[in-house]
This record gives sequence, C-alpha cells and structure tokens, in this order.
Amino acid sequence: MLAIFIQVGAMTLTTLFRLLPLLLLLLLTASNAPANQSVSLQLRWSPSFQFAGFYAAQSQKYYQQQGIQVSVKSGFNEYEELVSPIEEVMTGRADFGVDDLQLLDTIDDGGQLVILAPIMQKSATALVTTATNPITKIHDLMGKTIKVPKDNHLIKELKVLLNAHQISLDEVHFIFGPISVTDLHSPNIDVLLTYGANVEFNARLHNLQVSVIHLSDLGSSFFGNVLFTHQSVINEQPELVNRFLQASLAGWQYALTHELQIIEQLSQLNNHLVPRNDRVKYNQAYAASMQQYMQWPQVTVGHSPRSRWHQIFNDLYNSNLMKGGWNIDDYLYSPHISIRQWGLYFIMLVTGVVVLFIVVRFNSLQEYRHVFVIGLVIILLLYALIEYNICQRHEQTLRFKTLQSAQDLNTSLGNYINNDVILVKNLAAYIAVNPSLDKAEFLAFCAEIFEQGEALINLAAAPNLIIKMIYPITGNEAALGMDYRRVPSQKALVFQALNERKTVFSNPMQLIQGGRGVFIRQAVYTSQSDEPWGVVTATVDINDLFAKAGIFSKADQFNMVLETKDLNDQTYTIYGNPYYIKHSSALTVPMNITDNQWQLYISPVEGWSLGTMQLWLLRLIGVLFIAVWFFRVRFLLKRK
Repeated sequence: MLAIFIQVGAMTLTTLFRLLPLLLLLLLTASNAPANQSVSLQLRWSPSFQFAGFYAAQSQKYYQQQGIQVSVKSGFNEYEELVSPIEEVMTGRADFGVDDLQLLDTIDDGGQLVILAPIMQKSATALVTTATNPITKIHDLMGKTIKVPKDNHLIKELKVLLNAHQISLDEVHFIFGPISVTDLHSPNIDVLLTYGANVEFNARLHNLQVSVIHLSDLGSSFFGNVLFTHQSVINEQPELVNRFLQASLAGWQYALTHELQIIEQLSQLNNHLVPRNDRVKYNQAYAASMQQYMQWPQVTVGHSPRSRWHQIFNDLYNSNLMKGGWNIDDYLYSPHISIRQWGLYFIMLVTGVVVLFIVVRFNSLQEYRHVFVIGLVIILLLYALIEYNICQRHEQTLRFKTLQSAQDLNTSLGNYINNDVILVKNLAAYIAVNPSLDKAEFLAFCAEIFEQGEALINLAAAPNLIIKMIYPITGNEAALGMDYRRVPSQKALVFQALNERKTVFSNPMQLIQGGRGVFIRQAVYTSQSDEPWGVVTATVDINDLFAKAGIFSKADQFNMVLETKDLNDQTYTIYGNPYYIKHSSALTVPMNITDNQWQLYISPVEGWSLGTMQLWLLRLIGVLFIAVWFFRVRFLLKRK
C-alpha cells in the first residue's frame, strides 16, 4: 500500500513539474485580466468640477476598459441630506469615497480606512472677510470672531495653524452654524471659515466684495478631496482597487485637458445647490480653482508623498488633535503584489516542490535511508550555523552603514545651518557699527551676503523689535511691520536672544508668508553705547534645507525621525513618522545644531534583519544541497 502511495506521489510530482510553467502563466494572466465588477464611489458634495475626473473616467469608459462598472453617488441623498462618504465606506454601502481631514480622525479612532490618493495638493479651506478687512497673516485672527460650520472638521486645520504660531484659542472666538456669505453683514461676525471656491462664487452671485485667503497660503500642509477605500476591499480585491485608482487618475488627466467638454457634461447633472442657469458658470469657476488646488500640471495628479503625510500627522499630533500610537504608513496605499513579491513566491514554491520531492522519494533510498538522515542532520546544523552568522553579519554591516549615513546627514545639515548662522552674525556685526543705517544700506549689504546662505527665504532687521527692513522684499511683504512682542510663537525666543546675547535657533514652524521655516536670530547691541538695538533674523526654508542635506534622497532607504524639545521641554517632531522611534529599534544620533538639541532616529526601511527574499534564497540553496545529497545517496544505492 505504501509503495502504491509513493508511486502515485511521484507521478503527481512529475506532472506538477511539467505543468508548473503553465500554472504560473495562468496565475499571472488571471491576476491581470479585468473582471466585470460593479462598485460605487461616494462623493462628499453635489456634482461639480471638483469631482470632474471621476465623471470623465465614467463618460470616457476608462472604468469599463478596466472591467469596472462604477456608480458615482452625489454627496446628497434623495431627501437632499448630506451623506458622509466615510460612513458609507465604513458600513460597506460604498466601496470608495472622497473626503479629507476626517479620514485621519476616523483612522485615529480605529477605522480601517486606506488612503489611495489626494486629488487636491492644497486644501480648499479658506478664511473669508469683507474686502475692506482682509486677513493677510494668521495673527490677524487674534481678537476676531470666526463662524464655522457646525460639527465641521475645518476648525482642526485652523487650530493646527494657531497652535504652530502659539496663538491661544482664548484669543479667537468661534461661533458655529450654517455658513452664508451674507453672514459678513452681521456686526458679530468678522471671519467665515469655509471652502474658498464655493464662497467666491456665491459672493459674485450676491454682488459682494470679499477677501479670501486659503489656509494653504498661511502655511497649512493639508491635502483636499482624498480618494480612499476600506482595508477589507483591498484584502478581498487588490487588483480591483489598483484598476479603479488608475482609471480615476486617467479620468482626471482627461478632465483637466478637456475642461469645456466636462463642464458641459457636469452642468447637465442635478445640483440642487446651484440654479440650472448658473451651473456652467459655477463649474467654470470651480475648474479654475481646481487647477490651483491640484497644482496641475506642475504636480502629477494623485501625487502622495509619504513625507507630506508624516508632516500632516505630526502637525495634528503636536497640536494634541490626534491620539496617535499608530503607523500612518500602514494606511497609505501601495500596490498589493509587486514583481518582487511574485519572485519571492516563486522561490518559496520551488523550495516547497523540492522538499516535497525528497519527502515523497525518501523510501526509495531503502537501506541507505539512515545514511541520508545522518547527512541531512549535518547539513541542517551547518545551514543553521551559516544562516545565523550571515544574519548577524548582515545586521552589523547594516548598523554600521546606517550610523555612517546618520553622521553624514549630521555633518551636512550642521554645516548648512551653521553657515547661515555666520551670515546672521555678520549682519548683526554690520548693524552694530552702523546702527543708523537706512533701508538702502541694509538692502545693499544683504544683497552681497544673501547668495552665500543655504535655503534662505529672507533676512530681516527689527529695530526696537519691529521688522522695518527685509530682504528680499518681494514675497515677504506680509512680515513687514510685525512687532515681535505681539507674536506669541516668536516673542520668547526673541527675548532670549536679547537677554542672553547669543544666536537662538527656533524649531520649525509655520511662516506668516506661508510654508515652514526656522528662524536664526541674533541680538544686536550698538558697538559704541552697548545699547540694545533690536534683533536680526534669517528665515530658512526647512524643506529646502532637508533636501540639500540629503534627508529626502535617503527616505527610500531609511526611516528617519527628527525630534527636539521646545522651550517648555515638550517633545516636538520636526520630521518623519514618530511611530518608527519605538517600533524599529532605531539608532539615536544627536545632531550638531547650534544652540539646539535635535535628535535623529534612523533605521532601515527594510528592517535590521535579512530581507525575506534573501532569506528564502538562502533556504533554497540549503534545500538544493539537501537534494544533491539525496541524489548522491541514490547514486550509491544504484552502484550497489
């Protein structure tokens, strides 16, 4: 009976070897062949050009070409009630959705949502005032009354900016309720927090002159209109998700290059918020806004850099608006199976087939089975020793290379920043001996030294702590006239520079001009009377600085987190995903930053252990040695 089983097993194995190429071909073909599947996409508002790409993908049959039938659902139900895309996807009533900041709130509460791609590179959230009372910088909100939609998440995006500039919520008054542009007529409302494109169009309809400034222009890094799905959809139908995403992005490319056609199509759809006669103008206005929000064609549609998501997460976490404790990278979509993974599966399959062959043919060794077993034990012991040594050497080598990379980053980043410190000291020394210099002298001196700096945004001089001179002026007008004594986020460091008479280096923060930067400040005391003149400041673009130092270029190889302490000794994440500090056995390297204590935590993206592919290749080699020994024993048996 046993002999029959072995013979059948051998025949089955032989057949499997012959059919293996065909099985692999069928598997790959099946994974790439589109199936005719029906899915639904839940929008967050009524049909308009802000969702043009999805409607274009539908009308141009991009979805059908991928074997998908897509039902695009308006953000309002048949009773004209607003529908939550997150709730629809979480409950399974929709397969995909479009939303924004609320996605991270849901994930923070344990929701298994996965971000596929942001459609807008810039958030549409805006501050709206009357034209005669514009907001030009975040500090203009102090003492103002801001109306916010009830139960709306937009306030969190604003709170991040307020926190970054250390503006207390007690200095801003919020009221909640339905938003209308006519609310600005009320003497009790100074500012509206709403979506910029909508309010600009409605203001024109009501013949109102308003001022609109987007939070992205004040430094907000949030995306808008993010396409997402549920993790269960990816687990069950990974290829469907990838095909849907690619077709959607192709639809956006078409919509942006065929505006008039898509506007005409969208204007025929039901939109109870916009009168039929105004829908073409409404979609034209939104089309113009979408190009700004998407930053197209400068930025590829759906561009989703992980470093930007890390920054968004850190902004929310540093503002105590998120519990954290989870890895945001786990919720950013990547294709389910790569070519490399297929290679790994193939190696595992070959290894399994060889082992199965040896097991099935084991009894054919007859009285030499004990010889094979003795050799097998020796090979396994040697293999275990070799694998252990290889893994240990791999980790030691990797730790050395990682530490070397960290030291290189430390050196380059420190050199760049310290170079800017020298420029600030030179400017302070020049003013100390020329305290009565005028704007022309200041601009002339700065023009000579500015190009020697690294990632400089501007150089500013603040006699009596009020910025009176700045270079270059273009693009930095918003900072002129700023009194440091009235800016909570900068006041403490300015007085520290004055009182301690030293260079003070700030943590990265949102800039009044927009974007993120660090301030290098030096107190100025006149050389003759030793009286305090004021301070000079160099503003440095932190992202440009990181790029020059090589941090961004190494992001594919290493998980890097930069942390520091603020004046209150609270931990502040400057860059990276803080999850990796505790969960990747990261190396800790103190950074050589003037008057600041920055810590770099660094670990390999692939982990410290030998990669799965390399490990299985090693195991395959071990199994092949066992196979060679097996056939050697069979050869001895035949010779006998």
